[in-house]
Amino acid sequence: MEQKINNPVLLGIIDPIWLEDIKKYFSSGKNELYIATDASNRYRDRKSIKKVYFKINGTDCASFEADFIGFTDENIIESRLYGPQSDHGNLYYGFKNFKKLEKDILLDQMENANTWKVIRKNQQTPVIVNINL
Repeated sequence: MEQKINNPVLLGIIDPIWLEDIKKYFSSGKNELYIATDASNRYRDRKSIKKVYFKINGTDCASFEADFIGFTDENIIESRLYGPQSDHGNLYYGFKNFKKLEKDILLDQMENANTWKVIRKNQQTPVIVNINL
C-alpha cells in the first residue's frame, strides 16, 4: 500500500566526493552544516520542512537523511565545508544529524512538491519533494 509522507522534505544533491567530507565534518563534533545552493528564493520561508534527504550525483535514489534546520541567505562560514563545497550561493540550507538511510528511497517515489513531476536522475539543485512509500 502506498504511503505518502505528509510533510514535504528537501531533496539535497551532493557530489560523491563531498560524502566523506560531510561524514568527517560531523564526526569531528560539529553539530550543523550549511550548503550553498542556487535554488529558488521561494524556498526561503518554507517552515513545514523537517527533513533533508540526500541524493548522491549519478544515483537514482536518496541514501542519506538529516534533520532540516532551515534556509538562510547568510554564509555561515564556521558551519561550512572548505574547498569547492564552500562556494557561494543565493541561499544556504542547514542540517544536522546526518546519517545513512536504513533503506534507499528511489527517485520514482518522489514528486516535485510544486509541479508533481517525478524527480529525474539528473536533478542538479535541491528541490522540495513529496515522497510516496
